[in-house]
Amino acid sequence: ISGGKGTFSGEQGGMIKAFGNVFAEKSGNFKFVPHTQSASQFDAYDATSRNEQVPAEYKTLSGGHSYNNFDTDPEKIYTYEALAAEEVPAYVTGFYGAGRLQHGDLQWTFDNAKDDAAYDVNSALKSAVNNYQSTLLGLIGEADFSPESGSGSGDSNDGSGDDNGSEGSGDNSGSEGGGDNNGSDGGSSDGGAQQGYECHFSNNKVSNSFYTLSNGNFTNSKGSVTVNGVTYSNALKMESSTVLSFNINSPMSLKMIFTSTHSTPKVKVDGKDYDIVNGEVNLELSAGEHKITKNTSNTFLFYVNLYSYTTALSLLESDPGSLPYYDLQGRSISLPKAGQIYLQNGKKVLMK
Repeated sequence: ISGGKGTFSGEQGGMIKAFGNVFAEKSGNFKFVPHTQSASQFDAYDATSRNEQVPAEYKTLSGGHSYNNFDTDPEKIYTYEALAAEEVPAYVTGFYGAGRLQHGDLQWTFDNAKDDAAYDVNSALKSAVNNYQSTLLGLIGEADFSPESGSGSGDSNDGSGDDNGSEGSGDNSGSEGGGDNNGSDGGSSDGGAQQGYECHFSNNKVSNSFYTLSNGNFTNSKGSVTVNGVTYSNALKMESSTVLSFNINSPMSLKMIFTSTHSTPKVKVDGKDYDIVNGEVNLELSAGEHKITKNTSNTFLFYVNLYSYTTALSLLESDPGSLPYYDLQGRSISLPKAGQIYLQNGKKVLMK
């Protein structure tokens, strides 16, 4: 709410129910108005417990809509185990990430100092979404498949602000009202796709908590590199005490992208020297702990990615284990059928 008005379109919308939320990186203009401050014009009904129901007398300023309490109705809400708000950052930046498996199909780093206050369309992000090309080869049992670019066109507002259209329960939000779900339901990036753990240093820190950095210093004066349409200008200085480490539980490919003023630049991985050729190092790593350290001086690391380069069939496991299961569109399946392929714990399994 800003100056007595909602900050979005002014269209009739739904109501937000909030519980146990934490506001991070609040700007100087931050303002949150719960229902306890104003019963007629508020950002969210701030519940004192997860199962609290919103009274019918609380209605949206535009449209006069009340909350339908779907999140406390067992016939309307699915079974879930909610995380405490404080645990969410580590979870969504961890092994599986948020949304689709293993951090999604398209990754983007926002500049919080600029983007949080911006209400205009982020043209660079819009271009990346519109030009996204799926690397999915196909789904087992389907024929004549050809990858199509993502259908992410439209003026999406990426700035922060009030949500006039969504209705959620605490840290597990849902949506109330008509309309289609515009998210993609395509399969995960298997067969030859470089899916894994990307890391860069755009905010003078490691972007992915999968990696651990010791004694790291950063610079933004050593040029830039562009990867998949995204330009990175912050780099990690490879100094004598610098160690970037990670642990993988299966063999993976490692890609690193550098700039260097050294005539024959090199980097160490697990104590072994590797040449940096045309700014890149590409290695195959076995399962276990690995460390990236300095070799030559004046060498700067901009981008790291660990990924599996396998076929879809090699990702199938015949022992499905225990619940939960999801179909290839990400929907929870309570009664899996024999002979079908499902997702479980980030892997594809073939039900016997």
